[in-house]
Amino acid sequence: MQSKLAKILIIEESVKRILTLKVKRGIIKEQNPQSVDENIANAEKIVVVAGSFSYSFKNAILAKHDNMVMIRSYSPLDASQVAELENAKTVIVGSYT
Repeated sequence: MQSKLAKILIIEESVKRILTLKVKRGIIKEQNPQSVDENIANAEKIVVVAGSFSYSFKNAILAKHDNMVMIRSYSPLDASQVAELENAKTVIVGSYT
């Protein structure tokens, strides 16, 4: 007779196998939720992307909101900058036109 722990392990493996199959077939989406610490760090996070006049722009936003990241860029964004944008609640793009 199987122990209670062995039965639980068999059930967990079965659930894992079924969910993996459903993800592979597109029945459900794979989820990678953010940790609580990441959610707190990114709460109402604003990312500002600007070139010219970026420092005065940054200071004006920081006066009202302290969870802000500044990306000063005159060329295409790199992977780390794109990651900042993906984690932001709001993205502000400034241009000189």
